Amino acid sequence: MAKADIQNALFEKDFYYAYSPHTLEKKAFAPAEKRSFTDGEYFCLDNKFNENINGFDYISLLSRKKYTAGTKVRIKCAFKGYGAPLIVFTDDITGEGDFVRYGLHFEAVIHKGGVNMWHIVPFPENTARPIKSTNILSEKFPLPENTLIDMTLCFGKKTVTVMTCGKSFEVSNEDFPESFHVGFTACEGYCAFTEFETEEPQ
Repeated sequence: MAKADIQNALFEKDFYYAYSPHTLEKKAFAPAEKRSFTDGEYFCLDNKFNENINGFDYISLLSRKKYTAGTKVRIKCAFKGYGAPLIVFTDDITGEGDFVRYGLHFEAVIHKGGVNMWHIVPFPENTARPIKSTNILSEKFPLPENTLIDMTLCFGKKTVTVMTCGKSFEVSNEDFPESFHVGFTACEGYCAFTEFETEEPQ
């Protein structure tokens, strides 16, 4: 697997910062810092509470490289409270330089109540929340806070298998792209990421 070295700020050269239409403020991750989790201390990227929005920052990194069926992607992450760390993938981005904007995209999400996958499209008519989110996977089981959790996505042709905590769930959707950028997002509440890896088919 190709592993992003989050302790090296240069790793960001392989990613875009990407934002959803409902992002309130564009923020980048601060340099990786050592944090304490239930199983030890690790360097991680995490989001901070933002007084301007009265909530935690939404921060998303998306690979500049595109991947195809047969790819596996793995994160090791943790959350507190309403935190929802996730793997995101899409072939629909706009913008130039280091900052891009999501069009149609998908999110595989860990949270305290289980695992979800969302199909998300821009919805500018709804000015309060200018995205339309459709839940295409909802598996309910408790997940511990402040504990490192592995999640792996295995990409097929119009299928994605989500694996975490010894469980595996396959999702099919006609809108899954044949090739895609992939990355990770800190969303909703406090999220931390210690590892991000990709493995391409041989």
